[in-house]
Amino acid sequence: GTVPADKDIAASPGSTNGIMDLYDLSGIADNWLGCYDPSSGLCDDPYENLKVISPNGRIEIAFTHDNTVDASDLMFWSVRYDEQIVMDASQLAYTFDGEPFNRNIRVLNIDHSWNDSTWSPVYGERSSIRDNYHQMVLTLQDHLDRKVILTFRAYDEGAAMRMTVPEQPVLDVFTINTENTEFTFTEDHWAWAVYWAQGTYSKKRISAIDSGCERPLTMASNDGTL
Repeated sequence: GTVPADKDIAASPGSTNGIMDLYDLSGIADNWLGCYDPSSGLCDDPYENLKVISPNGRIEIAFTHDNTVDASDLMFWSVRYDEQIVMDASQLAYTFDGEPFNRNIRVLNIDHSWNDSTWSPVYGERSSIRDNYHQMVLTLQDHLDRKVILTFRAYDEGAAMRMTVPEQPVLDVFTINTENTEFTFTEDHWAWAVYWAQGTYSKKRISAIDSGCERPLTMASNDGTL
């Protein structure tokens, strides 16, 4: 939504979750909200600097696009940790009923919110788990009026992305032909790969992993920070 020109965005004191409330606290917006022009409260380019930053300020998720390749709109996401690129621009590509979602993409809505709550698992090592993150939700539409929702969550512990296809007349019944979410790492990190349930894990470089590896995949950065 539109942010008044004389307001910055900050967490509501005493609140634990929800849409960000408006307070006159200078500089808070720069801590985690991207695409904000304090002079107008709007963005000249809705794709410019779309990002969300974790509560501790160390992890940043950014969404960008490139419409210069073969008349297509290519979508990318990237992750930084302590200002260093951990995952470089990685493509988000989807095909529905044989038609790629990559032409004349528009941002219909940008929603920033946050959450700080706890939940209790049925069993596990902890009786309660803290769920603390900053979130950015983008509603996108292509040339066929098809809508896709991309949700990005920045936790102190890591980054998350989810694609959702909302209910809509043009995609009442459809087939997802391809879903290619890329993870472009800046180095050839170590990983622990396994190829069947309850199999034996083997430590190897990402480049040495064979096809058919089970997910999730555990990795460690070469410098030991992640």
